[in-house]
Amino acid sequence: MMLLFCTVVGILLAGSYLAFWGMLAHAVHNQLNRQLLETARPIVSDMVSEPDAKDINRLDLPGEFLSSWTKMARSFSGRRISRGQ
Repeated sequence: MMLLFCTVVGILLAGSYLAFWGMLAHAVHNQLNRQLLETARPIVSDMVSEPDAKDINRLDLPGEFLSSWTKMARSFSGRRISRGQ
C-alpha cells in the first residue's frame, strides 16, 4: 500500500509540475512576442515610411539585431530585397 501511495503521489506531482511548466512557458512566450511586436512597430513603420533613410544604422546595436526588421520593412515598401543583404 505504501508503494502504491508513493507512486500515485509521485505521478500527481509530476503531472502538476508539467502542467504548470507548460502554462508558464506558453504565457512567457506570448508575453515576449507581444513586447517585441510593440517595440518594433514604430521602428518598422519609420523604416517603411522612409526606406532610403540611414538613421536606423546609427543605433549601434551589436550583431546587427535589427537586420531582419530592415529586410522586412524593405519588403513591405515594395522594393526588391537582394540575396546579399
